Amino acid sequence: PGTTVKALDCRRLWLFGGSTAMGLGLRDGDTLAAQLQTQLNGGPHDPDTQRRLDLARTEPLWCVANFGMGSQELWQEMLLLYETLARGARPDALLFYDGLNETPGVLPWPTNDHAVRSLHEPVPSRWWRATKDFSGLVWVWRSLGRPARAVSGDVAADMDAMIRRYTFTVALLRGWTRHLGIPAIFVWQPALAYEIEPDRRRRVVGENEWRLWECCGNPADTERHRAFLRHPPAGVHDLTGVFVGVTEQVYFDPRHPNTHGTTLIA
Repeated sequence: PGTTVKALDCRRLWLFGGSTAMGLGLRDGDTLAAQLQTQLNGGPHDPDTQRRLDLARTEPLWCVANFGMGSQELWQEMLLLYETLARGARPDALLFYDGLNETPGVLPWPTNDHAVRSLHEPVPSRWWRATKDFSGLVWVWRSLGRPARAVSGDVAADMDAMIRRYTFTVALLRGWTRHLGIPAIFVWQPALAYEIEPDRRRRVVGENEWRLWECCGNPADTERHRAFLRHPPAGVHDLTGVFVGVTEQVYFDPRHPNTHGTTLIA
């Protein structure tokens, strides 16, 4: 009696991932972290109902902390987790939401080569590079020059290497979190780019405008999903079929789900 939500301890779920976990293009309350928190706590409800449920609650609420960062992949998330734990914080559960940002092979040591090179470039070269980088015209020219390009053996091999690298990092994190006694869930995320395959869901108005990007852009995204299916990492949940049969728009670009899509994922 008299217990309020503020008096309850909070069970902490830490969400790691890239821009989709971060919530690129979404309002704060529509991100994956916010949607997970709402659903874990029994919502959504109208304010009066939610207030009564909160006052009657006998167990702590879930608080979902969003550690998502643009373009981040799993090995970077592992380093971020280590740093956060070393500062004394500790979660009750972990969720790693990845796939589209994983890169093949072993990354070189980080350098500032681009900045160093730009210092020695002549002015006309700098002007041309800036123009092509920011105008998008070169991207269109390249895209139209390679319509529906088949995936080469090199791309397939690169994606297989990417899966092996991802699987290795999953194994490291799984052993680490088990030692710490923290439950960890690993998820392979859905993406519009995977749905080029004929057995996936039919794209709807608002998603079809990205067909040029899909067929003429980087074919590695489709091969990324195929590599995952060829070498499925043990214990990683595949959510790429979560939108099969859904007739509403769930993406606002080839990689990022909209609010409705994020709700279904949560």
